[in-house]
Amino acid sequence: MFEFWQADRSFKGRSVIMYGVKEDSLSTDGLPEWFESIGPVERRTVYKDRAAAGQFFYRIGYGFRKLSVVPGWSEARDRWRCSRARKSEQHA
Repeated sequence: MFEFWQADRSFKGRSVIMYGVKEDSLSTDGLPEWFESIGPVERRTVYKDRAAAGQFFYRIGYGFRKLSVVPGWSEARDRWRCSRARKSEQHA
């Protein structure tokens, strides 16, 4: 999906900060294949008026790899495109 939107820009070799509201969203098995190295999942608490109001998780990937060299990327991209097409047909 990322390469679909940003096809004209090269992000190869860059660092990426990923975040999510669930820890497991950053713990997928295939994620490290996208980077030369990847840091641990970190947790941060958000405060409002000195009281904990929620939390989020983040992880930093270093040395982003071109998506076409990540195993399974093209198949995942094709599945995503098919699911988007089906949703569009359902709403038409």
